[in-house]
Amino acid sequence: MSIDAEEAIERLVEDLKEISKKGFVRSERSHDTGIGKTLEEHLGVTENNLKAPDYMNLIEVKAKRNMSISMFTMFTKSPSYPRGANGIILDKYGYPDEQFPSLKELHTTISATDFNTVRNGFGFKAEVSRPERRVYVKIKDLKTGKIFDDVIYYTFEDLEKAFKKCKSIAAVGADHKEIDGKEHFHFTDVTIWYLIGIENLINAIERGYVLIDIRLGVFRSGEKYGKLHDHGTGFRINSSDIGKLFRTRELKLS
Repeated sequence: MSIDAEEAIERLVEDLKEISKKGFVRSERSHDTGIGKTLEEHLGVTENNLKAPDYMNLIEVKAKRNMSISMFTMFTKSPSYPRGANGIILDKYGYPDEQFPSLKELHTTISATDFNTVRNGFGFKAEVSRPERRVYVKIKDLKTGKIFDDVIYYTFEDLEKAFKKCKSIAAVGADHKEIDGKEHFHFTDVTIWYLIGIENLINAIERGYVLIDIRLGVFRSGEKYGKLHDHGTGFRINSSDIGKLFRTRELKLS
């Protein structure tokens, strides 16, 4: 029997309360991604690389260390047009990787409020066109002021499809400390975010609350060491701006 999002949230909260009762649990992975992996393990959720909601296919579960100021990636989506846009952007506007200078990288966070500054003298900006139902990525030569004629955009339809996974998001907070040289987490609270609507996403992009994060680089380890790596173009929002896009509900787990 299928259940709705509200019932799934109640079940998730109960599961999180059981995890919280365990106190500090050892991190399942080193570095920043350890907290998310640890929570997934204790929830019995398979790591899904942000392609679908984690919990019962209804709720995206995210974890953060308490007292940290975080940007949350709601979803990842490459531009609708042109095909292979990220590769084109990297080739034209990327800069040499410091470790692998024969390869290019490009890490830049794009807002609709103004052009940013990229290391090689270019600037990126998002631009919402409501008549065309598109969000364009504009690129500018900051030295000359020329805006390049590249046509790169997201359709509202594609963004809406990607955004549907954010019907509900559960942001789980945890205290953390080192025990015997290993990071441990105690999951203490959860904030449920309920999506208000796709129009709110477009408004939030237009006002600069939602940022587009291009993350094109090179693998630093593993079997793909030294090869190009597209980490996914993330649509991100600062935790302090969540209330502008979502209805929120905060709960203590103990």
